Formats: sequence, C-alpha cells, structure tokens
Amino acid sequence: MDLVFEIGCEELPASFQKPALEWMAAEINKGLDDARLNGEGEAQRANIATYATPRRLALIVTAIAEKAPDTTRKLVGPPAKAPEAARAGFAKKAGVALDSLKIENDRVVVEQHVRGQAAAEALPPLLEKIIRSIPFRKSMRWDSLEADPFARPVHWIVATLDGKLLPVTFADVKSGVESRGHRFHDPKPVRITARGYVAELRKAHVLVDWAERKQRIGEEVARAAKEAGGAPRPDDELVETVTGLVEEPSAVVGYFDKEFLQLPPEVLISEMRGHQKYFAVQDEKGVLLPAFVAVSNTKVKDPAVSRKGYERVLRARLSDGKFFFDEDRKVPLASRVEKLARRTFLQGLGTERERIDRLRDVALWLHGATGRGEASQLSQAAELCKADLTTGMVGEFPELQGSMGRVYALHDGVAPEVADAIFDHYLPRGAEDRLPQADAGALLGMADRIDQLVGIFGIGKEPTGTADPYGQRRAALGLLKVTLGRGYRFDLHEAMHYAQKLHARNPKVSQEAALLEKIWAFLLGRLEVLLRDRGQPDSIQAVLHTGAHDLAALEKRLVALQTVREKNRAQFEAAAAAFKRIANILAQAREKGLAPVGLKPDLARTPAERALIAASTKAGITEALENENYVAAYEALAALRPEVDEFFDDVMVMDPDAAQRDNRLALLRALHELFSPLADFSRLQVEKSS
Repeated sequence: MDLVFEIGCEELPASFQKPALEWMAAEINKGLDDARLNGEGEAQRANIATYATPRRLALIVTAIAEKAPDTTRKLVGPPAKAPEAARAGFAKKAGVALDSLKIENDRVVVEQHVRGQAAAEALPPLLEKIIRSIPFRKSMRWDSLEADPFARPVHWIVATLDGKLLPVTFADVKSGVESRGHRFHDPKPVRITARGYVAELRKAHVLVDWAERKQRIGEEVARAAKEAGGAPRPDDELVETVTGLVEEPSAVVGYFDKEFLQLPPEVLISEMRGHQKYFAVQDEKGVLLPAFVAVSNTKVKDPAVSRKGYERVLRARLSDGKFFFDEDRKVPLASRVEKLARRTFLQGLGTERERIDRLRDVALWLHGATGRGEASQLSQAAELCKADLTTGMVGEFPELQGSMGRVYALHDGVAPEVADAIFDHYLPRGAEDRLPQADAGALLGMADRIDQLVGIFGIGKEPTGTADPYGQRRAALGLLKVTLGRGYRFDLHEAMHYAQKLHARNPKVSQEAALLEKIWAFLLGRLEVLLRDRGQPDSIQAVLHTGAHDLAALEKRLVALQTVREKNRAQFEAAAAAFKRIANILAQAREKGLAPVGLKPDLARTPAERALIAASTKAGITEALENENYVAAYEALAALRPEVDEFFDDVMVMDPDAAQRDNRLALLRALHELFSPLADFSRLQVEKSS
C-alpha cells in the first residue's frame, strides 16, 4: 500500500527543512517497524521518499503491508510462589483467564495473542504523533495559546493510503486528499498520488524534489550571469539555501555602480549573499563584475521591474558598506585595541581586551610547545585579531569579522603575514571550510578555541544534548582539525591547564582539575567522529583512552593499530584478547586490595614465567614507542602471544603463596605498563584467546 503524507504551511526557513525531513523519515520507519507493517528483509521493506519546499514537508511511502500479521508474545509475571492475588492481577492485566497461566523457570508466564493491525488503522495515530513531535529549532502557536506548536502555521494536511483518506487532525486542520500548487502561478487544490507526486506538483509549478530544484537554480543562475558577460561565483552553500526558499526558481540579472568595486571583494560578496541571497558574478579570471543574480519564486512578465527592485535594495546596502569602509579607515586598527576594554566578552570571562591578552599568552605557549611559528608575528596578530569588532563595518555585518581585520591591517601597513593571521585564526568557520595556511593564524586560532573551551566550560555553560549557544562543538572541531591538519605536536591537556591558570583572575571560572577532564572528554567525543574513517569504532576507543594528550600521536597510533589489525587479524586479535585478560586480572586484584610492589625475576619458578620475562625484555616495545614506530610496537606485542598463552596455561597467578602471587601480578603489571601506551585493550571487541 502507498502512503502520501504532506504538511502544508506558511514559508519554512530553509535551514528547518532537511533536518525535519530526516527526523520524519526515521520516525515513520520506526513506526512501521513497531506496527509490523514494514515487511521482512530489505527487498520487502517499505520505500520512504522525502520532499520539501518552503510551503510543505512530505513523506511518500510505498509498499506498506496492508495488515500486520497476528503474533503471540510471552509475558513473564510474578514468581511461581507468588500469592493467588498476584497471579490474578497478572492474568487480568494480560487479558487472559487465570487457568491459562503456566510456570516456566519458577515464573508465571502466559502466551498472549496479538492481533495485527491494518495499515489504515495504525497509521493515523502515528502520523499525528509525527506532526506534533518534529523537533524544530523554534516553534510557534497561532489562534490560541493552547494550540499545538509548529514551526509555522499549518494550512493543510494530505494523508491518504492508496488514495483513501486517513483521518489526521492537527491544531484546527483536518486532513484531506488535496495539496496546493504554487502560491501565485497555480494556487488551486491539486489531487496528488504516491506514484505521481513529483510530476503532479511539477504541473502545478512546484518543483518538490530538492535535487531537481537545486539543479534548476544552478541552470537559471548560470543563464542570468551569462547575460552580464560572466559566470556565477561558485557558492554551493548559497545554492542550497536558495533551494529552500523557492518552489519554482526564476533568475534575474541585476547591476550596480562600478564605483562599488572599490570595496573589498569580501564586502561585496557578503552584502550580496548575506541578506539578499544574491549570487556574485565574475569574469573568467575570477574578478568580480558589477553584476549579480537574484532568484525569485515568481516569474514576472517584465524582468526589468524586478531588476530595479533588486538593484535598489543592493544599492542601499552597498552605500552603507562604502560609508563604513571609508569611516573605518580613518582610525588605525591598532588605535582601536583599547576600545576592547569596554566590550564584555562573556559575563564572567572579562573584557575583549583581557581576552586578547590571554590569547597572546596561550598562542606563545603553543609556539614554545610546538616549535612552530614566529613569536613577534604571533604577538602582533594576537594584539590586533579582535580590533575589527569595534569597526562600523563589522558592527553592521558581523560575518565580516576577521576579513575586515585583514583588510584594515593591510591598509595600515601591517606585514601581510600578520594581516593574514588575523583572518586565518577564524578558520575553519564550518565543516567544509579550509584550514589556516600559515603557523601564525593556526596557532592563534587554536589559542582562541582553547580559551573559549576552558572559559565557557569553567563558568558552567558547556553544551547540553540539545543546545550549544556558544558554539563549543564548532570550537572543539576547529581546534582538532587545525591541530591534526597541520601536524602540531604538543600536550593539549597541558595547554588547557595553562589557559585555565590565565583565567584565574576571573573568580567564576573553575580552577578544579575536574574541569579539564570534562573538557578532554568533550574533545574526545568530537575526535572520535573525526577519526571514524581511519579505523574501526573499537580501535578508535582503544587508542583515545590511553591517557595520552598528543593528538597527532593518537592519530598515528590508530593508523598503526588498524594496519596491524588488518594485516593479520586473527593473530593480532588473539594477542589483544590475551592482553585484555591481563588487564581484567589486574583490575580484579586491585578490587581485592592486592598491590604488587615490583617484579623479582629470581622468584620466577616455572619455565613459562621465565620465558615471558625474557620475551618481554627483548620485545623492543619501549624502543619502538620512543621512535614512534607504532606498527613495530603493535607487531612486537602480537609476537608475545605464545609466551603469554603458555604463562596462562602453566601458571596459577593467584598462588596460595603470597610472594609468588605478588610476583606474578607484578609481572602482569609490568606487561600492562608496557603495552598500555599503545591502546586500552579492554575496549577492543575481540574473541577470547585460546
């Protein structure tokens, strides 16, 4: 059977649409599974397709089972010795007669017959639950404070199963069988079907398929830019945003005065794409032309009318930008630094002036720890890196912070390396953004993020499962990406400890050691995601929980672990299981209060003990670790497996003789200390050694 479920509403923000669709698809899939309407096996499962435009969110689900099969389930009740009243209560709750109860494994049990629901019966409550539960970033109510919230007011709901109406109600709207076409080009009701959904709405001037609409926008923008003698500046993020703003795109080229080309390209592009969502146009060399492309949701008979409107809006914005640009350059960037003393960074974390002092100190600490960068450049860049926050341009267009700092620094004659660092220290700004190209910007950006993490976590404002108002996840990912991407070697835990001491002047910032452990755990969570294409999940867990704080070394250990594991999986995993067993024995010994002082080789009685001591001494693991030859270290560990297996076969660790027991525990502890820098083997999912 085929389901059509469409929610029609006022225009949704572009950023709301795809997350809502992903959540809806997951919920309908889970709901069909729970109702046993999803079929068995991949070939039989229902097919779920999602569609969105600014005015609708839709699920088209085909091949739903008409009815769930009947089934039986076993309910386990009270103990067999329970009083009669308890048995009777269990039988009543299960809906069966008292004499149908049975005893299994000293418990009262009963087999309950469960009738399979028809799809037409199971789907309406599921669809109502979905529409009421979509986790929008912001929701609103209309008509009544008691009404159900949604991102925007809902105007229609389509809910049909094989063309027949499913009764679904939300707020004051009841489901029907008709959708709506384009608001202006074809506003009348449209009867839609599961198999013809995309084509039927296309006829009504709605390109409901996201990929089709995105492609059309690209074609329209390229066509319009060609009219101006150029091509659109590549900007996939803007294309994606505009795809969520229109239902049937129509592009119009517009022009602005050439005098505005005196503005920095960053300003022109930001002005065009920021509020107006215009596409910049460039020539074959990548130089901006005095033209732009706007994408409309409505085709007009006379494009010249639309063009004038778009040009008027942009002219006003560019005029403001030129005014701020001219005024800002009258004051040197260095003269603005003291104004930062009047700007609070965050309540409890001091002023922006105090913050740049911390950034300079942390950046210089990183310079000393890594041996990278040039101290004088770092100091000057740190002093100027936030000065553009006081400019009119950044005050009006916050997205230009860093960009304008570089432009104004170059205007003031600052060295290009320092000016570039002012911009680069914000990189990467997003998941796909590039990394800083030089050490000054990279180290300064790392210092910025370390200061944020320590300060914001320190005043108890760390992210929650649903909220991250201060962008700490983004800061953590940026710190990790820059550190790994540029191969910096240093102890990140020590860097955070240094930053924590710099925050001591702010009494609200915790100076507890537990703060750093909380931040480190947070960073490891992000690092686990970054490294997921470098190794198996349990390999990543094992390497990240060794207690080491050098990110580049952790990455190298993971690559080595995965290499050795894939090279000879059976041998490695058998050895890993043996070392995992060692860790478990030592943990159990600690629980019993047993703490061996040290290994005494002369107390070793059995050949297996002596063989293991000799093999571990010759293994070469310590030298391999010192040389960071992690592949050799892992291979040496794997080579110890025969001696470890023989030890466990022939030797009783928990010997009644306390001296023998402690010496054997000391031997295992020495082995554990030998391999623990490589990985926490207790986290590896491996078979027991045999």
